[in-house]
Amino acid sequence: MSIYSLNLVIIKTKIIKGGEMQFFKSMNIKAKILTIVITTVLLISVIIALKSIYSINQLTKKNIEGYQEKAYIQKENELKSYVSMALKTVKSFYNMTSPKKVKSLVEKDLKANSDFLFSIIQKEYDNNKDNLTQYELKNRIKQTILNARFENNGYFFVSDLNNTIVLHPIDKSLVGKDLTKVKDKNGVDFVNKITQTIKAGSSEGFVSYVWQKPNSKELEKKISYGRLFKPFNWVIISGKYLDSLDKQMREKALSTLSNMRFGNNGYFWVNDTNYKLIMNPNSKDKVGQNLKNSEDSNGKKYFQEFVNVSKTKGAGLVKYYKNKPGEKISKEKFSYVMYFEPWDWVIGTGTYIEDIEKNIETMASHSESEISNVITQIIIISVVSVVLILLIITYLSNKILVAPIEDLKSGLLQFFKFINHESNDVKILNVFFDDEIGHMSKIINENIKNSKKILEEDKAVISEVSDLVKHISSGELSGRIKSSSSNPSITQLIKVFNSMMEHLQEIVNHSLGVLKKYQQNDFRVETTMKCTGEICDLMNGINDLGHTISEMLVENKRNGLTLNNSARILSANVDTLNNSSQESASSLEETAAALEQITGNIRENVEHVKTMSLYANELNESSKKGNDLATKTSVSMDDIDNQVTAINEAITVIDQIAFQTNILSLNAAVEAATAGEAGKGFAVVAQEVRNLASRSADAAKEIKELVEHATVKANEGKIIADDMINGYHSLNENINKTIALIEDVTVASKEQQVGIEQINDAINELDQQTQQNASVAMKTKDVSVQTAQISQKIVDNANDKEFLGKNEVKAIDLN
Repeated sequence: MSIYSLNLVIIKTKIIKGGEMQFFKSMNIKAKILTIVITTVLLISVIIALKSIYSINQLTKKNIEGYQEKAYIQKENELKSYVSMALKTVKSFYNMTSPKKVKSLVEKDLKANSDFLFSIIQKEYDNNKDNLTQYELKNRIKQTILNARFENNGYFFVSDLNNTIVLHPIDKSLVGKDLTKVKDKNGVDFVNKITQTIKAGSSEGFVSYVWQKPNSKELEKKISYGRLFKPFNWVIISGKYLDSLDKQMREKALSTLSNMRFGNNGYFWVNDTNYKLIMNPNSKDKVGQNLKNSEDSNGKKYFQEFVNVSKTKGAGLVKYYKNKPGEKISKEKFSYVMYFEPWDWVIGTGTYIEDIEKNIETMASHSESEISNVITQIIIISVVSVVLILLIITYLSNKILVAPIEDLKSGLLQFFKFINHESNDVKILNVFFDDEIGHMSKIINENIKNSKKILEEDKAVISEVSDLVKHISSGELSGRIKSSSSNPSITQLIKVFNSMMEHLQEIVNHSLGVLKKYQQNDFRVETTMKCTGEICDLMNGINDLGHTISEMLVENKRNGLTLNNSARILSANVDTLNNSSQESASSLEETAAALEQITGNIRENVEHVKTMSLYANELNESSKKGNDLATKTSVSMDDIDNQVTAINEAITVIDQIAFQTNILSLNAAVEAATAGEAGKGFAVVAQEVRNLASRSADAAKEIKELVEHATVKANEGKIIADDMINGYHSLNENINKTIALIEDVTVASKEQQVGIEQINDAINELDQQTQQNASVAMKTKDVSVQTAQISQKIVDNANDKEFLGKNEVKAIDLN
């Protein structure tokens, strides 16, 4: 920039500054603050926006570069994790081929197969042991064992406890031979070891040995399992070769890897270190081929790289170019491989990295768009910020300057209204800041507090006086004004009011003292305090009340003494009458009691005779019923005898049927024996029929004996029933005679009862009249006693009180 240009800028700046100064002079403080703040915010916003845009561009560039590097590493780690997962899957299958694991699995399979066979033959034995001979049952179970197979070619053979072969489904020439000395190449006598283990007390045994595999000249490891079938002492043996499991696990591992997928189309392949492709689910036509010389579009033999990386490093990433399925242009691809040495497998997977490049391009495009958006946002934020700051400054200026002044004005107006009693309360001014306005507010607040205190004290005194007047109206005179006030006039009023209350309370307390004496039954006391006006009339009235009560008590005492003397005379006369009535009543009670006892005895005799008559009639009826029952019993015995005869005839028929059935079953047994093997089942049925016939004959014989015994007992019962009938006839005649005698006694007892009851009624009537006289005398006695008590209470009540003329009172002479 030239010197001229610089001077021009300085001159322009001075002109602008001069204009601004003149402009600021005409502005208020609020506008000045807003102008300065807005200018500052705009400058800062522009600087921050430029700096932010530059920083965002640099950061975006670094992020894209970092993303590219991390994406490649992440893709490698991702492929590594997938291959590691596949390798773990293969290892899990391989671990199942370890000698210990293989042995455990084989033993478990053999035992499971044997358990299944034993469940069948044990059930066969249990169902037929009672129906078949030992020979037939053994042949039947042998046939079951011969037909038993497991895992296509697995079989069972049978040996006894002496190692002699009982059954062999494959080599029948071994049946009957002793295999005690048969051993494998290592000298293991496998059959003998199993039988010796069982003889030692175990019910089963395992043995490992080496044996030639069928259709092969190679020796393979084998495990055999034997178990004792106790009913026949057979050792049932089965075996399994161990090599088949390794091949089986490899096939399962390849099948599992072939089905494993990740992402949209990720898969795994397997080749060996001789470059032979073992498994590839997407290139099944190449499985089994040697891919050593396979090249990518740049001539790189990537299968050789797979093997070299796997054997030298154990695992690693291989980069090469290859055509993507469905496309003609070759693209870069990452493959990660791992070596599984036990099976000489190279396990790998791969992915094209074009997705990463596309993501980088997308990121760059997205970043440019984001930067544009950020610039727009910065401009918008700057504008919004200026507007917000303007609003905030306006708010703060109102809050800091205008609001305190308005609050001061409002507070002063409220204070003046409170002093002039135009309002009941005044609020303390708010002190927002410690400035001049704040100091003025504090001074005004102190005056408000003092004035408010004085007015509140006056209100408290007036309120207390109002409450005290209400208490006086309700009769309570002990209250005093306790509040105080800074107002001298109010203080003088308090003193005068309290003095008046004390004098009034003294007069009332004196009058209450006289009345309390009256309450204590002392009516000799009078009021003595000087008084005037209505209060004096009240005190004179109290004195008159005491005189009137004293005169009434003198009269009460005189009447009480007179009544007491009369009650004594009445009580003495009543005692004489009462004693006479009680003696007469006592004599009549004794006579009535004796007659009542005699009457009761006669009544009991009459009732007993009636009861005897009833019992005699009931006995007569029972005798008749017994006679009828004995007659029916005799008839029933005849019926039983007839039925027993019929049962004997039926039993004879059953016995004949049982005999004929026995003959038929013998004939059936002979026919079954003639039929040979086909008639064995029918022979068993015939034997059961013969047994049933024998049991029927025995049962018929026992029933016949019981029936004959029942016939004898029925005849004896008939004889006894006839004797009972004769006895009942004699009993009825004697009962009728007894009933006639009882009726005569009943008539005589009733006549005696009527005479005694008439005498008893007369005595009872006389006793009742005597009792009534005694009761009247007793009631009169009670009345005289109550009268004496009442009169004594009247006298005692009068003596308890103190009144004029108390000791001069005498009773009235009634003579």
